[in-house]
Amino acid sequence: MILPPIFPPPLEPPDLTPPEIPETHRTQVEEPWSEDPVVKEALENANAELQSLSDKNGPTHYDEYSFVVDEMPAGITPQEFLNQMMGDLNGTVNNPEFDGYSDFKPRVTSGEPQVGDIVDISLGTGTSWEDIIRANGSVMLTEITSSSFTYSTITNKKRFRLDDSHPINGSREFGFEVNSNGTIRFYTRAATRSHDITGDIGKRWADRGWQEWNQGLVNQINRKGGKARPDLEEYKGYRWDENTVDPRLVASMNLTDKSLAMKLLDEAYAKLQSLAR
Repeated sequence: MILPPIFPPPLEPPDLTPPEIPETHRTQVEEPWSEDPVVKEALENANAELQSLSDKNGPTHYDEYSFVVDEMPAGITPQEFLNQMMGDLNGTVNNPEFDGYSDFKPRVTSGEPQVGDIVDISLGTGTSWEDIIRANGSVMLTEITSSSFTYSTITNKKRFRLDDSHPINGSREFGFEVNSNGTIRFYTRAATRSHDITGDIGKRWADRGWQEWNQGLVNQINRKGGKARPDLEEYKGYRWDENTVDPRLVASMNLTDKSLAMKLLDEAYAKLQSLAR
């Protein structure tokens, strides 16, 4: 008697329903600062315009990176630490690896940061050949609250040459939250769309850069006598587009893996080569 072959039961297809706008990112999507008179006046004075999320088609790219502080360093409150970031992001992070991806240079370096201030950013790949494909972009400080601040990308309009645009459209929020157990969670989150091909290619390097932002601040808190650690209970360095599965279902992706980071760089470099042909 010949028995029929035994096949494993079919796998359930994954749920690929696009995620709705996360509540954590709703403000970045709705962009209420676009109607703020202070922001409008600052844009006019700088001959600039917001690169609104709604100005571009394509999938919205969401990300979030965070770490937990069990104990702040003596004499430093969460608000003060956040204000240090707002005044000098790279100096506060104090991580050369982060500098290789994003170097923030405020145009106004005296006094307290204000809504309407502009920061110019040198954007890189964090690699030995970063200068070959380094880009620039500018952001405006569009919102300040007691526990957060937001940068929005802008275009610097030029009269006699091409406008200077940031590679992405959208906004990034920096802030902190107090957990129910009294610990402090610092985070940065963004909702963006690519402004051009540079944004499509660069977002993979940006992911790696924000991982370095996260690690640099953890190290700084610990150096100053506090107690900080990676956020193991929340998302820590994830990204997803609105037309892809929610990252909670693909949590195995970890950009701190050096081999994966190099794989992503190789893919991006191959794309650059194909575009150059």
